[in-house]
Amino acid sequence: MTEERWAEAEPWCLQALAVHEKISGPAHPGLGTTTFNLAGISRNLGSPVEAEAYYRQCLEVYAAIYRPGHRRRITAATEFAEFLREQGREAEAAELEAGMSESSAP
Repeated sequence: MTEERWAEAEPWCLQALAVHEKISGPAHPGLGTTTFNLAGISRNLGSPVEAEAYYRQCLEVYAAIYRPGHRRRITAATEFAEFLREQGREAEAAELEAGMSESSAP
């Protein structure tokens, strides 16, 4: 997707975020999905501070509603770890992945 298309998607996702926060509350799958999407948009638009905040919010939502090892938690953590590596934060990425591995162990 082009940067222009990412920029077009951002206001729609921000609107969805506002709706989810108002109607669904802080622990709803839609809120997690929306913050995950906003993290990707911010990442692709070159806004790492915003991307990190959205990834962290997504992981908090998913931790509140899904069991350890759930595919959505793993996907979000994997994407966040990749983002951290792009930022040169290898140790944080490895710690995040290790935490996910431990929480998904039987």
